Amino acid sequence: MINDLKMRDQSPDVLYIQESEDSPLIHLDAHKLIFRIIGPSYSADAFATYYQVVDWIEQLQHKPSQKLSCIFDFSILSSASHKMIYEILTRLENHFNSGFDISIEWHYAKYDEDMLEIGEAFSETINIPFRFVPRNKQSIFNQ
Repeated sequence: MINDLKMRDQSPDVLYIQESEDSPLIHLDAHKLIFRIIGPSYSADAFATYYQVVDWIEQLQHKPSQKLSCIFDFSILSSASHKMIYEILTRLENHFNSGFDISIEWHYAKYDEDMLEIGEAFSETINIPFRFVPRNKQSIFNQ
């Protein structure tokens, strides 16, 4: 559950939630232009996992000449999480359409065609540049 996760540095510009068994690491920092969601995502309550991310995006202030590269790296993604990630991408797209320089890095295990296809489906409906990054290891932290 999200309430059991350790959080730190919860200023309005920074959101950090440690990975749990069923929820990803979430690290967002508006000052350092960090946006990373990494790990498993199959919590029974995907809204509880991601509502703070949606709020953080809504509070994001446009900083000209700075680029926000958003890294998504899931080991597993439930259908409920899929819906919340779509919501997050839609909110990012709103900022992109308003002039934010945003790109998406969709990491996936090179043998996981399903995760690649999920990213490709998002890229077809979301008007933000996507880059697909295959990896050999379980997570980008282990490379």
